[in-house]
Amino acid sequence: PPLRWVLLEGGAPIPSDALQTGTEVDNEELYSVRAWFKGGVHPGKAGEHLQDGRASISYGGLEHPVSTFEILIGDSSYARWIDVTSTVSESLSQNRGPIYPIEAGREATGEPLFVAQAQYDMGWHPGKAALHDDHCCVGYGGGEVWIRSFRIL
Repeated sequence: PPLRWVLLEGGAPIPSDALQTGTEVDNEELYSVRAWFKGGVHPGKAGEHLQDGRASISYGGLEHPVSTFEILIGDSSYARWIDVTSTVSESLSQNRGPIYPIEAGREATGEPLFVAQAQYDMGWHPGKAALHDDHCCVGYGGGEVWIRSFRIL
């Protein structure tokens, strides 16, 4: 497959073919990850510069470091960002042509979660978005930030 998830654990380096899905204000690269947490699989972010295992997910208002996670790798020419102007489901229905957002995980309830990206604090941060939400969630500074202007992959 052109894009796929690969397991990383125990401080393994970020693969050279990891799909860059964000940047910090200082241009440090960020990547999309997913990790098992509280009965679900939650999308988040990774970067060589991040503390506590190099990856985190947001959940319940907090940013949680994770040391075992899957990272999105592959050919970036197979991916494109779609602006979300209302909810994910409404934005997908307004686009022409076949759109297949990357389902990166699920809530414990079974609701799908997608790879999202939003601008925050002068950087572009990967996070997660649910199908019927009008915002994405990004882990930042130990908290979970809700951002209404975002994109999905």
